[in-house]
Amino acid sequence: MDIGRIKVNQSNVDGALDYFSRAVALLQEYDPLNHSELAIGLEWMASIWNQKQCYRRATGYLQQCLFIQEASLSPKHVSVAKTLSILAQVHRKSFLTRS
Repeated sequence: MDIGRIKVNQSNVDGALDYFSRAVALLQEYDPLNHSELAIGLEWMASIWNQKQCYRRATGYLQQCLFIQEASLSPKHVSVAKTLSILAQVHRKSFLTRS
């Protein structure tokens, strides 16, 4: 995922999205119990789609992230709250762009 972060810092969001997608796919295949890294990769992908104003895709990745977090963390964990907050913000943006 480091290459994805570098691509984000270079403002190459499409390249970053490609690398984060690869990283998540590899984690799902070879290290599916690494919940924290999977969630981080999904958060990055959601963030990029949010920047690109593709709110439906951002929501999908955030929901996957939340599912993993709720299965592996306490419901009161700060990461769960953060993801819920971001999900609410994305829903709000999506609603406002449709209005």
